[in-house]
Amino acid sequence: MNLPRPGFLSPFAALLLFAAVAAGCDSDSTSSGANDAAGGSGSGELGSDAGVDGSGEVGSDAGTDASDGSGSGAADTSPDSGPDEAAEVAAVFEGSGVLEVVINLPEADWDTLRVEGRTGLNQFGADCLDAPEPSPYNWQEATVSLDGDSFAQVGLRKKGFFGSLDSDRPSLLLDLDRNIDNQSWHTLERLTLNNNKQDDSALRTCLAYEVFRAAGVPAPRCNYAHVTVNGRDLGIYTHVETVRKSFLRLRFGDDNGWLYEGTLSDFREPYDGTFDQKTNESTPYRAPIERLMAAAEAPDDQLIAALAAQMDLEGFYRFWAAEVLTAHWDGYTGDTNNFFVYAPEGDERLRFIPWGPDGTFRRPYLLFEDALAPRSVFATGIIARRLYLHPEAQARYRSELRRLLDTAWNEEALTAKIAADAARIAPYLTADQAALQADDQTQLLDFIRRQRAFVTEELDATAPTWDYDLRGTICLSPIGQIAGTFETTLGTHPAADAFQTGTGTLGGIFDGQPILPTAVGASAGVETPNAILTMPVFTAPDALTFLYVSIPLGAIPAPGTPIPSEDGVTAIWGIYDAATDTSDLLGYGYRGSITLTSDARRNGDSVTGSFAFELWR
Repeated sequence: MNLPRPGFLSPFAALLLFAAVAAGCDSDSTSSGANDAAGGSGSGELGSDAGVDGSGEVGSDAGTDASDGSGSGAADTSPDSGPDEAAEVAAVFEGSGVLEVVINLPEADWDTLRVEGRTGLNQFGADCLDAPEPSPYNWQEATVSLDGDSFAQVGLRKKGFFGSLDSDRPSLLLDLDRNIDNQSWHTLERLTLNNNKQDDSALRTCLAYEVFRAAGVPAPRCNYAHVTVNGRDLGIYTHVETVRKSFLRLRFGDDNGWLYEGTLSDFREPYDGTFDQKTNESTPYRAPIERLMAAAEAPDDQLIAALAAQMDLEGFYRFWAAEVLTAHWDGYTGDTNNFFVYAPEGDERLRFIPWGPDGTFRRPYLLFEDALAPRSVFATGIIARRLYLHPEAQARYRSELRRLLDTAWNEEALTAKIAADAARIAPYLTADQAALQADDQTQLLDFIRRQRAFVTEELDATAPTWDYDLRGTICLSPIGQIAGTFETTLGTHPAADAFQTGTGTLGGIFDGQPILPTAVGASAGVETPNAILTMPVFTAPDALTFLYVSIPLGAIPAPGTPIPSEDGVTAIWGIYDAATDTSDLLGYGYRGSITLTSDARRNGDSVTGSFAFELWR
């Protein structure tokens, strides 16, 4: 992967490894042109009992009942689930309208919330897999109206890993009972509002969850919300059923078990450290995870029985096939990311739950392998990998994938839902959203039309091989250090020739060799919500390297005060290739700081200071 040219770097585009996450890795997102054959049509139903009603919902009853561990849809009779809970929650997610969410809070609190975020090095430093990464987001208090029902003292915070981060339209989490016990709306205590930053159509998340639910997978329900904050129209958001106690009661008839969220997590070392326990948090309990890890190491002749004893194996085949059909490459089987597992009380076999499918219905991509995936299989996660490399289990998986093509994948119903949902959200799109929505909807429809043929072609042929090794650690290691000074003018970034707009000094060690510049330039500017410093550095007659630093505007203190890298500073050491007009990463600046010694406020003001970082890669 390449970086953009240094004069035009943006905070996330510059993060080589993490830029792919931020951009959604939409490689070849519109399918592959002339060689793509059109897919066949289905029976006119998404699932065996599903149809499209006037509200645009696919299947009036599909997935609305509670599910047992096998995903069979058994009714919920748990006494802990109030007699009206299922009906109340269904009313929220199965209506044909758009939820009106009006949020008011002090403007300073909103400005604090919306610019909070993650920095790549904080997430991928040397110990990045030892434990779940602490949330960088802080709760604010807001007054909220939901379809005209008012709630006071609501907890409000930003949410998202990398792909959805946005300072103008952040994804949001509402916690109604954070400050007032038992405050709820239609029995819901939490609302998850996703900004669809990786999905210009704004339709993929709800569509993907419908396919999962039609496949018999316990998946969240989904609808749409129109969000206004302090009078600002933020447009359409996706309102996703939060995976917590209510979800567990309605799907499994039990909420006393152990729920774990997987974010770059797997059932093997060192990736087991990132599982985040989400229920019974006061009593850490990892036994279900550890037992499945042990089962995943069983020899081939014992593998299927060992796994079935520690997980709902038949349910996993459905989950796996649904991830592949929807091209949820950023889920468990494709990326060991965006999933939950639940161990019900009394039967601790793990059940898989999908999450974060906003990048679905695109040409599937393997992120860390930097390669396009087969159409009919993902096997990055250790469970999927062991099963796919086992002849009997591979045959069972491919049989399930073919079955779901006939029962849960239906082009006519999916296309009808897209049309209904697009019409529903159209009046609420912002101008920016509307400018992009139609083209992306066309790409979404194209994928649905073609997917059956792609998958069937691979199912009718010899099974694709899975040649990728298990991932090694994704954590970074130190490779040197860099330090220097700069002197330039605010408003000069991006500069066609930063050697003409500023100067500086730079030195250090990279891969054991000294950095010996022959010329150093500098430019500075603002790309809201960040201040940007770019320093081109000639280290040889034909080697143009550069330092790029991004600083959150809200983190800039009084002149002379160091700004530590942990405060959201992004520092990139790269090299520019003029022949291809691309840049490649050399290292990340980490465990250091930058100090601004001037008080630059307007274009033309002097920008001076110094920096010192460790280099990691």
